Amino acid sequence: MFLFLDFTKDNLIGFEVEKHFYVKKINNNKKTSERINELIIKKLNKLNKDYVDIKKIYILLGPGSFTGVRTAISFSKSLRLIHKKIEICGISKFRLITDLFANKIKKTKCNVFLHNHGSKYFLQKTQNGFFIKNPELIDFDNHEFKFYSSNDFIYDNMKFLENVPSSEIKNFQEKAIFYSYNFDDFKKISKKMKKSDEIIRPVYIKDFYTR
Repeated sequence: MFLFLDFTKDNLIGFEVEKHFYVKKINNNKKTSERINELIIKKLNKLNKDYVDIKKIYILLGPGSFTGVRTAISFSKSLRLIHKKIEICGISKFRLITDLFANKIKKTKCNVFLHNHGSKYFLQKTQNGFFIKNPELIDFDNHEFKFYSSNDFIYDNMKFLENVPSSEIKNFQEKAIFYSYNFDDFKKISKKMKKSDEIIRPVYIKDFYTR
């Protein structure tokens, strides 16, 4: 049995049992930390399973809610103290996306934009499928970003197009990939990763426009 925790935004918990997959969402009317154990135990009981049946926990490390990711990590590590055979594996959403589109960006420079809120976007630059800089948070209201025509782009919010200069929009649309996050993508890519592929900690992103 495998457990998937995505607390970057919508507080999603996935359970994979004998090739069947179930997703539960933690309502925001209570703290995630107060609900996670309660919800998991309830679902395990319905599946006639227990914590001892969990082989591996996969965590989406961000970017997103730093507190949410930290909660998922703390819960997983606490659980492993009791059930020492449980393995923990983490992956960032940037890593997830670059793996999903590996064949399309493996020979190019690519900027990956993930919407945070308002005019703010998380940015990860890649070259030939590899990260070349630490991810940053940019605010298009306070920073004029240069859209180089030689680069490819991946973005996850349609309003992002409002930030592209009108003179560049045609070229941008020809080279850009719109990505809509799906929890199944997290499950699919996570299971291909090795235990040591990423350090299990939240993705910390520095503000680009305050440097």
